[in-house]
Amino acid sequence: MRGTAEIRALGSGTSMARAFCALAAAAAMPFAAAALEKIACIDTFDFAKVYDIERRSGCEKMLEHIARTGADAMAWRNQTGGMPRYRSAEERLPLSDMPFSKLRVPESREGYAWLKLDRGEVDLLAYPCEITAASGRTPAVHLTVEENHYFSFTFSTWVLEHPEFWCVMSNGTPWPGHGSFSYHEEIDHRIRLLDEILDRGVKLVFLGTGRQGGYGPRFEYTPVNVARWRSKYNCNPPKDWHDPKWIRHCGELYERFILSMARRCRQRGVRMIMGLRIFTLDSDEMKDVYGVDWRRLCAAGEIDGICFPYVDFRAPSAKGLDPWTATDRTYALAASLKGKADVYFAVNAYPGQSKNSFSDYAEATGLSKAECATRLLELAKKHGARGVVLQIVDYGNYPEDVCKAIRDFK
Repeated sequence: MRGTAEIRALGSGTSMARAFCALAAAAAMPFAAAALEKIACIDTFDFAKVYDIERRSGCEKMLEHIARTGADAMAWRNQTGGMPRYRSAEERLPLSDMPFSKLRVPESREGYAWLKLDRGEVDLLAYPCEITAASGRTPAVHLTVEENHYFSFTFSTWVLEHPEFWCVMSNGTPWPGHGSFSYHEEIDHRIRLLDEILDRGVKLVFLGTGRQGGYGPRFEYTPVNVARWRSKYNCNPPKDWHDPKWIRHCGELYERFILSMARRCRQRGVRMIMGLRIFTLDSDEMKDVYGVDWRRLCAAGEIDGICFPYVDFRAPSAKGLDPWTATDRTYALAASLKGKADVYFAVNAYPGQSKNSFSDYAEATGLSKAECATRLLELAKKHGARGVVLQIVDYGNYPEDVCKAIRDFK
């Protein structure tokens, strides 16, 4: 693993970059007084057709574009599936270099096929964090649970090299999306990756569970987890992974992963916010489908912040309610469950499975997108949120009037 000094050197900017950062820092002065923390989640990969994202200049242009939203924390994506976008020791070359490994199908989309985000002009996590901090904003990372993102070319090198830790279905079929949380070796691998990330100047971790690459209790029929079930219940586990007892059994493993990440962040003096999956007045996907008792973790003060980015105002439980009343009541319920954690809501450009982007609210209510963004900010403030998360800030998907509404909201 590279030392902090070496990483800083990799991210060292030119005089032009330093001048840019000085200007950005001056522009950021009003953010210090903002009542709501505004966290922009950034997928650098999605800017590849607009900016040269493998160079300093591309990173600087991305930050400048994203700053239009008024975000005072920039959460940069650290990976493509399981492939880091920085110079990682944990996920080493050449196996991550596509298409030379026969285990990988190469990326071939126009604008993306030749990107080498682990070998850019500078370290492409350290440098964005450097210019973010220099601009007066909080350098952060948008860390996802998934390590595969649908296609084999994004599978983790470490996982490909360790099939003994792969997930398994009830019929014995292996799944290499990521290592099973039933193995301590997988958790240790994730912690080593987290340390690499934090070494690059990250001060805030947003752990998003919305992207899981298909992972769930159906993939946790590993020998060690089956043995754990037998020791608890003196019988074989159910073949149907929807069984509530099996879901909770697997949720304990997921919680171990979350706790390990949160505690390492705390050891390093870094806040961690966990983003949940779909949440409604009568359903909680993270608890019901994945077995994670996040409410207990929040009550115990194990997580610094909990975010509800996917609130479904069209859920059956909201039948007969207008979108704002449904959202208001859902926020009230969410805020009541936050325990010792800070609570965060969202002003999303991406609809997600719950279809709750500001565009979805605009379509449902007849208001403008900017008016809907303002309403969402007002509801977040009403229910005591520490901040809001903007998912995902890509090129141009937050229109100028929406950016102004977020930027001007205090």
